[in-house]
Amino acid sequence: MATFDIFRPAAPTSGAVSTLLGRLITWIEHRQTVAVLSKLTNRELEDIGLVRGDIGRYAYIARRGSRKG
Repeated sequence: MATFDIFRPAAPTSGAVSTLLGRLITWIEHRQTVAVLSKLTNRELEDIGLVRGDIGRYAYIARRGSRKG
């Protein structure tokens, strides 16, 4: 009769899976940032020093900055 250890922790992910998961999370965070900034009015964007055309670039820069030390 076989027994199973149901309390065994999950196996560690491989490097490729970890990389893919990291990229997916980064993409989701980028899309969320773009969505939030896109909901702001032009006046609100101006208050924080952005124009509507900067949203995609700012989301990219913010994402890269959050990954640094």
